[in-house]
Amino acid sequence: MEQTNIQLLLFNAIKNRDLKEIHQTLDQYLNDTDIEDRLFWVERYDAILKELEKKAATYPEEELFWLDIMRAFIDVVPR
Repeated sequence: MEQTNIQLLLFNAIKNRDLKEIHQTLDQYLNDTDIEDRLFWVERYDAILKELEKKAATYPEEELFWLDIMRAFIDVVPR
């Protein structure tokens, strides 16, 4: 899976607020790609997402949770 493809898949899953699809995309990429060939930002986003999910219950509104998921994606994807 090339960088543009995974970016687009993750972007669409985030846009659709589909947490299951985000996890499936990340899991597929991380399982199908050799460790030395993985894009650093994908591994970083996976780790950040797991941390955000641990804190999900502390968000006063679901909207804020999704905003943080979107911000994390924007922050980790290389420009």
